[in-house]
Amino acid sequence: MFINLDSDGVTDAGEALGPMTERLKNWRLHETKVGRRMVRDVACNWKVFWENATECYHCPGIHPELCRVVPYYGQTRLSPDEGEGRLADGAVTWSFDGKTTLPWFPDLTEDEQKNGHSYGMKMPNFVVVGHVDYARIIYMLPLGPESTRLTIHWLFRDETLAHEDFDLDRVTEFAATVVEQDARACELNQKGLHCRRHENGVVMPQETSLKRLYQWIHDGLREHA
Repeated sequence: MFINLDSDGVTDAGEALGPMTERLKNWRLHETKVGRRMVRDVACNWKVFWENATECYHCPGIHPELCRVVPYYGQTRLSPDEGEGRLADGAVTWSFDGKTTLPWFPDLTEDEQKNGHSYGMKMPNFVVVGHVDYARIIYMLPLGPESTRLTIHWLFRDETLAHEDFDLDRVTEFAATVVEQDARACELNQKGLHCRRHENGVVMPQETSLKRLYQWIHDGLREHA
């Protein structure tokens, strides 16, 4: 559910979410159901977690399982088009072996099937990921300057939930592992921010998406200065 608190702002959800709705329209998420909900409080600022979500410089050292399924991430970068490097040969979805016996979303294009994951991101705290057999929503809620609550929903079609091979733990454990790895890395990063030696860090050439985040933050600060 999306609630618009600005009486003078946009009222259409599609307009508010922008390209995300078009990008993920073939998943028909309004027809899915929540199969699992995971809540994880992370000891870091929300911007630290968002930075982590928009770069893969950390991936080889933090996500060995993910890099095997998405070899492009093992090159320490995300592609400029929201990070959609295709999956490894033989892999079709996010799972430990890259495989699934569950039904696929029926309306996906050939490219969407080959990609194996399609992202929709809405700054500053909302990510949707569509896979061939399930989708995920990740929502970040700041609880304080050094605390962020992550809520992850796994979405499935009725056909998938009723399938004889459906195993909720198996279909969610891979992405849950990635989230836990990210959470731990972000908590360590937050501790490092207390170092008095440095006032700021650097952005690596591979961190192609961070500029948009920084610009969004700077624009907001100027607007409310």
